[in-house]
Amino acid sequence: MKFELDFLDKIQMKRTPFLDKAMPVVSNSVALYPLVDFILLTNKKTRRDGLIMAVSLTMSAMESNFILKKLFKRARPYMQRSHIKILDKMPTDFSFPSAHTSVAFSGAAAVHYAGNSTLSKILYAQAALIAFSRQYLYVHYPTDIAGGAVFGQFCGWLGMKLVDAGRR
Repeated sequence: MKFELDFLDKIQMKRTPFLDKAMPVVSNSVALYPLVDFILLTNKKTRRDGLIMAVSLTMSAMESNFILKKLFKRARPYMQRSHIKILDKMPTDFSFPSAHTSVAFSGAAAVHYAGNSTLSKILYAQAALIAFSRQYLYVHYPTDIAGGAVFGQFCGWLGMKLVDAGRR
């Protein structure tokens, strides 16, 4: 755990006024994923993509927040370093895995597995930014991010399998 705090501290040394304002916005941009999903669902050509994304986002959000966090009960990094200025709302739930990262990667993976490579590239880039922002904001450890990304990728794949199985 010390190496993770050291890594987060190095990020803190690179803080700038611009990034201090931008990172909470980037972090909260995860709220755009349901909007993207809604747009996909309303277009007949992308409805399957939207169904896969809906299943993936739901699984990722529910399991990250209501099962995995309670199972692992990992305290957040800002609780270890009280001198760090938190730039956004302090989350009061547990840290592992990062649900923001999990949801973002599940949305990107869902669209990737659905075959929409252009949109998936955009969503993967956004997911990477969200993942970094969670560390910049000092609310997640690097392993929380890695766990969220892997779990989100799995939810995207599983969402595709479930939707395709249900359509047979």
